[in-house]
Amino acid sequence: MSNLNKNILIYAALREREDRDHFEDMLVLDGFDISTFASPADLWDRFQTRQARMVITDRHFGDEPSGLELARKIRKNFNLLIPTY
Repeated sequence: MSNLNKNILIYAALREREDRDHFEDMLVLDGFDISTFASPADLWDRFQTRQARMVITDRHFGDEPSGLELARKIRKNFNLLIPTY
């Protein structure tokens, strides 16, 4: 049995509704607290009021700001430990 702390808040911005539903179902069933968003802007609005421990996002959102721009904005505005790959 894993000692992983599943009381971790996770935000995910994914373009496709099916991807958001699948991702949310999978992590909720594993006991994680996850919220999904249709755009990086929606995720950013929530993040400003309640920070998540982990953010997962698609890279491109068409006319929306990209997932990379979201990551840069979070790094710039919040003092977080975010790994860079």
